Amino acid sequence: MSHYQDIGALRGFPEGKIRRRMVQGQEVGIVLWSGHFYAFSNRCPHADFQMNFGYFECDKLHCPIHYAEFELATGKAVYAPQGTVDIATYAVRVEDERVPKSV
Repeated sequence: MSHYQDIGALRGFPEGKIRRRMVQGQEVGIVLWSGHFYAFSNRCPHADFQMNFGYFECDKLHCPIHYAEFELATGKAVYAPQGTVDIATYAVRVEDERVPKSV
């Protein structure tokens, strides 16, 4: 059973803007996209660059360095340079206008 850690007020997550948070020593990206919250490892598995500088297109997160594409909901690498693996994803829920992420 996972537990959740508060990562901020709901108003701090504007649609389409990735927010970077440190959660139990891990760098996590959190975004409100198309009305749903998503949380994922904020480090690109290929270039170790911060994904919060990336962009979204067709429900995919794109690395700003080499344009690898990851499914936002699952973290699956859809297009990526050789050696790139999926990124970790985490459950997110909203409670009392706060956004907790599972840890």
